[in-house]
Parts: sequence; C-alpha cells; structure tokens
Amino acid sequence: MSGPLLLLLLAGAVTAGDQYCNYDTGLIDEYLTVDNLYCFDGGEVVIDTNSRLCSTEDGFDGARQDDMSVLCDVDDGYTLVGYNKYVCDTDAGELASILKADAVLAPFSYCNNDTDAICLAVNVANAAKLLASGDVENIDLQSAEDESIVYYAVECEEGYDFVAAVEGLVYAYCSNNDDSVNVLSFHADMTADGCYQTCPADPVTGDDDDASVESNFSDVIPNLSEALVFDSQKSGAIVSVEVTCDIGYEIAAAAAEEYSFTCNGLSDGVAASGLYSCGEACPVCLATCPENPGPEALAEAYANLASLVIAVESASGLTVAVEVVCDDGFGLASDAATAYSFICSSDNTTEASSGIYSLVGEAPACLPGCEADITEDVESAAVVSVAAGFVGEVKNATVTCDSTHSLPFGSDGIFEFVCEAGATAADDGKYACVEDGCPVCEELCTLPEDDDEFTYALTDQSYNIEDDEFKDGIPPGVDIIEASCKNDTLNLVGHRFYSCLSGGEFNSTAEVAPFCADTPICEAPIIVNADSNTNHNLEVGGVYTITCRSSYWFDVTTAQEYGDLSDDTSYYTATVECKGEELPAFTCYFGCLPPDFAGGVTSPDVATDGQAPFAMGAAVTFACLDGNDLEPAEAEATCEPGGIPSPVCSACSMSIAFSLVLSFLVLLA
Repeated sequence: MSGPLLLLLLAGAVTAGDQYCNYDTGLIDEYLTVDNLYCFDGGEVVIDTNSRLCSTEDGFDGARQDDMSVLCDVDDGYTLVGYNKYVCDTDAGELASILKADAVLAPFSYCNNDTDAICLAVNVANAAKLLASGDVENIDLQSAEDESIVYYAVECEEGYDFVAAVEGLVYAYCSNNDDSVNVLSFHADMTADGCYQTCPADPVTGDDDDASVESNFSDVIPNLSEALVFDSQKSGAIVSVEVTCDIGYEIAAAAAEEYSFTCNGLSDGVAASGLYSCGEACPVCLATCPENPGPEALAEAYANLASLVIAVESASGLTVAVEVVCDDGFGLASDAATAYSFICSSDNTTEASSGIYSLVGEAPACLPGCEADITEDVESAAVVSVAAGFVGEVKNATVTCDSTHSLPFGSDGIFEFVCEAGATAADDGKYACVEDGCPVCEELCTLPEDDDEFTYALTDQSYNIEDDEFKDGIPPGVDIIEASCKNDTLNLVGHRFYSCLSGGEFNSTAEVAPFCADTPICEAPIIVNADSNTNHNLEVGGVYTITCRSSYWFDVTTAQEYGDLSDDTSYYTATVECKGEELPAFTCYFGCLPPDFAGGVTSPDVATDGQAPFAMGAAVTFACLDGNDLEPAEAEATCEPGGIPSPVCSACSMSIAFSLVLSFLVLLA
C-alpha cells in the first residue's frame, strides 16, 4: 500500500436531524499536512483560487452540517485514491458514521502520482462484472501479503448479482491491474465467488413466431404463458408464484395454485438472462372446455340439446352449474330444473379448448314444444290465439267464438292453456285446457221484445244494446236482462232479472210470474260476500234473509242492528223486512268472531265497523283475572279460518292452597 492515508469518518444518509459534525477532530490532524488534498464543506467541488488544502491550518475548524468532499489536483499529476466524500450524519452528529460502524470498511482518501499503483475506475464493472460501490472511483493496488488491506464494498453490474445464499455486504480489494484490467479479490471470509446472471421479472416462454424472443425457462412447459414473478431474482433463489397458461389452456381446477421455480444464472452469460427451472413439479397446462359448448363438446348425446350456457371456458376438473339451450321447437318442461351440473375433463396439451363436459346428476330433457295457435278444439270457437311455448308452460290464450256463439257476458276472452308434449318432432306439442276446463262458447241470446206490461234492457247499464258487439245477439250470462214496468207509475213485484244460460233462450227461475202494481216495494239489497234467499222485488212485509259465506262475518254494528250479539248467528245471518224504503247494502268481512273466553280479558278490543270483529291474521292476547292461570299456557292466539282458539282460566292454584290448609288442620286434629 503506497502513499499516506487520510483517515476520515464516513457519514450516513442525511436526515431531518439537526446535529452538527465537528470537522476539527484529532482523528484527522496528522493527515492535514498532506499537500494536494483539497477539502470542501459543501458547494461546488472544483479546485480554484478559493479552494483550501486539507492541511491549511485555518481550513476546517468548528462544527458544520455540510458533507466533507475531498479532491486531488489533477493538474499537478495527482489522482484521488479512496473515498471522495464523507457525509455528515446530522442525527448522530459525526462524520462517516456508517464506515465507523462497519468492522471491515475503513475511511481512506489520499492523492497519488503513481498510476501504476492504482486501480482506476473501479466503479465501472470489470471482466468479472464487479464494481466498487459508494463514493469511490479509484482504489490502490494491494497484495494479499500486505499487513493491512483496505477493503471496499463491491456489487455486481446490472443484470448480475451474487448468489442468493450471499447475505449482507460483500467486501473486496484490488489485487491486480494488468493491462489496465482491474482484478478485485474478495475478503477471505466472503462466501461470494463471483457475479451471476439474474433471472428477469415477468419471464416468458418464447415465441414460436418470433425467434428473437427467447424463453426464460430451462424446462419445456407446453402452453405456459408466464409465471407471475414480479421482481428479478438472484441465482439460486426459489420463488413460489402463480402461473398463467396460453389461451385455451388452464391449470386443472384441483392443481396447486402456486409453483416453485429456481433461478439459475451463469457467470459469463448475457445480463439478466438466467433461466427458471421447476424440476419435476412443473405446472401442466391442459386444454380447457369451451364456452357455450355444443353437442360436439359433450361426452354423451342429449336429444334436441343445442348447447350449454357457459360464459367462460372451464378448467379440467371444474364442475359448473349451467342452463341448457334446446334446439328450435324444443324446450324443457316448465317444472324441470333450471340448471344442470357438468364437469370438465381434459388431458390434452396440444389442442386448445378441446376438453369435454360430462353430466353430473340429472340429465336435461328437451321436449317438443307447442307452436303458436295450436290447441285442442274449443267447440264453436272461431279462433284460439296463443304464443308458442314449451312443455308444461301455461300461457294466456285469446278465445273468439264464431258469429252465432259467445263467451259468457262480460268475459274478456282470456283463458289459460297448458302446453302438452308432442311425440318427437319440433313443435309437435299441443295446447290443452287447464284443470278448470275449456272455455265454452254458448249460443247468443236475443233480447226479449217489450210487451204491454214490461220493457227489457241490459242489467249492466254500462253496455249499450245498440253497440256492434250485440248486433248478432247477447252473450249468455246470469241475470243479464232486467225487466221493468212499462207504466212508470207502477212498481214491478217479483223476479225482475232474466238469464241466458244455454240454447239461446232467456229464462227466469221464479215460480210466480212478476207483475206491475201500484204498491210500495223493496228492491233486493246489494250484498257482498253473502247470499240472499231471493233477489226479487218484495212488497211491504216481505223478508230478505242474508247469509254470510264461510269465514265471513257482519261487523258488530250490523249484527247488533239486525240481531242479538249474545247469539253468534247474528254475525252471519240477517233478516231484513221490507218497509217500503230503500234497503242498505250488506257486507260480510273475512275474519273471526270474538273468542269464547271466560274469567279474563282480551286485547285488542273487537272492531265495530268496517271489518269482522277480528280481521284474519290478527293476534289476540289473553289474560286471566284474580291471578288464575291460562290453560294451555299460551297467552296469544291468531285469527285463522275456523276461529280463534281460546284458553281457559283455571282456579287450580287456589284449589291447591285450600287443599294444603285442609290437610294441615286434619293433622292437628
């Protein structure tokens, strides 16, 4: 080692600290006599008339936060050897804190005019891809026999690195510079033996169509697109990564999600061109099963099946629940499953998207559907119009009778038909009437002609007998014609409604023919959810008996006015006498009577108007008086068809107490 040394303290990275570094330290006093070594405390590092030698007595004193840079006067033939800058660590308040803390590295700077004893430009990679790192350009040539060797931290050229097993800093010194080629030798304790190619991030498998694109894998892995390695790797490093396959291929569904690859780099190969290997545990990219497959991609044939509805390709071993598409004119039954399970199977590595689907579980059955307007015969119907449908599907059909027949009066002509399966041909099915039966086209009726006593008109005044829809006759129906007295000073007594049920003739069910008389009458009251003993006009003194239908009841106000609340019949039967005045309407409501509950109270209170005493579904709470217990113990019941189940209040608890007292008295006797 030649020339004097300048021992300085290397600083760490500048931080937000506020400590000052003392440049006037005894550690550097003995070297400040060296000429041609200039020191700078910040600013531009250029030797000029303002520059000061480090040996100047008034050069550096006191404390500063600036870095200390050093420079030799090249015009005088000197070359700087060692570090060109020492940083002030403002957190610790000292120069060269990092070098000082390192057991191998040492501060070293001096000016040398013997270039044969210098390794120049060691921060540029040499033949071994090594270069010195940090604030250093040239280092001195040393021998392994030197008593004190100055080591420097070294690194590999870009695209190369030490093997993965090497951890921490690597130290070396310049041992030779023959032919101006520097040879850096490692510290004796170093496991590093040189620089090796790194393996690149985002490795590719090559391109069959472009020979210039080389594979980054040493193994041949068919159909592999890439391994998701996000950073370059050192030789010997093992990474566990996900992989992607070429289009039309995927890793099997049950296979591992990640695979281990080892980076293998050469010491003399092209930078960043190491190869990844996976050994005997390489990923296998198998052909996928195609999206929306047709019969050719199914393991078995299914009659009249066009395709499966699968939006994306499936990996081998993956089970998918899918909808099926039948051939035109065929469809699934309306009660059939909406999805079917298929599993993708593939061992093909040469033909993309060539996997096969196999059924798991119930098979789909594509049955002949029903063509539009093909129905079973409806007697006297001119047209039955219905859209095409599938087996079991219920659709609304529009029924139009021929010119001499009609559907019931007021019918909208819409009826339900169900598609029943045909034999084997497409659209071979036929629509059939639903369980309620087929619509019936009855003969049209003719409005009776007015006579000397009565005139006749449609009961429903919203219809006009002069409209075109009645030009061929009147549709059949119950009580669709109403008779009234021709002499408007008289009142009709008896049956005033006529029905056209079959055969095109109007008739009346009245045993006594109606007549017109100068007498007060009552018209039958309007009733809702109830039946009446008659809908005739009655003279004064006549009686209407109105009966609610099952599970329907009068409200409390009506039951009280026309009966006795203590009698349950008042809630569903009303006897109404004609007094020559207009009668009110009678409505029965869906719900329940008050529960038969003695010895306690219920809540809420019964409703009195506009509904049954308790509406259907209403909850009723029970509570006994005098501390008695409910039997059964449920304190709440719900109004259901059939009524409200009621508990009873038991005096059992009082009886037990009395029995105990009586037993005690007997013992005393």
